[in-house]
Amino acid sequence: MRKALLFFLCMMMGGAFMAVRAQTEGDPTIQTVRQPLSLRDQHRQNNREFEVGFRLGNSYGLHDISGDPTRSFRLFIWDTNWAIVNMHYGVFGRFRINDRLGLNLGLNYGKISGSYVFYEPSTPQYSLGYSFQNHLLELALCQEVFLPRMIDQLAFDTYGYIGAAVYYHDPVPGSQGVVPRLENGPEFGFAIPMGVGFFYTFPWHLRMGGSIGWRKTFTDFLDGYQSGRGMDSYFFMSMNVSYLIQSQKNRHFLYD
Repeated sequence: MRKALLFFLCMMMGGAFMAVRAQTEGDPTIQTVRQPLSLRDQHRQNNREFEVGFRLGNSYGLHDISGDPTRSFRLFIWDTNWAIVNMHYGVFGRFRINDRLGLNLGLNYGKISGSYVFYEPSTPQYSLGYSFQNHLLELALCQEVFLPRMIDQLAFDTYGYIGAAVYYHDPVPGSQGVVPRLENGPEFGFAIPMGVGFFYTFPWHLRMGGSIGWRKTFTDFLDGYQSGRGMDSYFFMSMNVSYLIQSQKNRHFLYD
């Protein structure tokens, strides 16, 4: 009888202990000690970020008075005549939606130009006898896709982006040569930005990185000359400096 009663009391105490434990775990008002998260888990849990910054770099136009005729492979940056590269400035804000996606809103200025004097007499660019300059002001919204980090503890991020942009430009010719006189005036255009970039986040929330992006346009008039041989385009190369702004709720452990 005693053994049966002792067994019954043990069962009752065990059931009461399990019930109290279940209520404690389910009650949000009762504080519990949580196990520390790994750096990877903390990065994925608090992954919303907002930053503001500026860009400084180079701009270059791909048009009828540009390119390097000495190169056999003439595409994008490999077709650059560095004698007519100009400066590029910009400001931007980035909202990191999660650890894979972000949105970047940027206001960019870049100058593009071209002149026959930078080419040999045997080239098509020289035969036009034409020079111009054009100032572009661009507002771009881009979707960024971040690649997984190779080392979680290293705050180095790489990404690719694509988006939509509107720009204002006003080509101004210098020498006309055999090119017809300028007819169109200042105008707005639509472009598709696409490119790649990277940045490193320092412990005091300062970020430094770089990016390069090409702008697909739908005009043959960036150089002020419509040749009918395809659309003009331009690209920006820049170094970027930004400051990471975070709310207390979503403060990022990795960057503190």
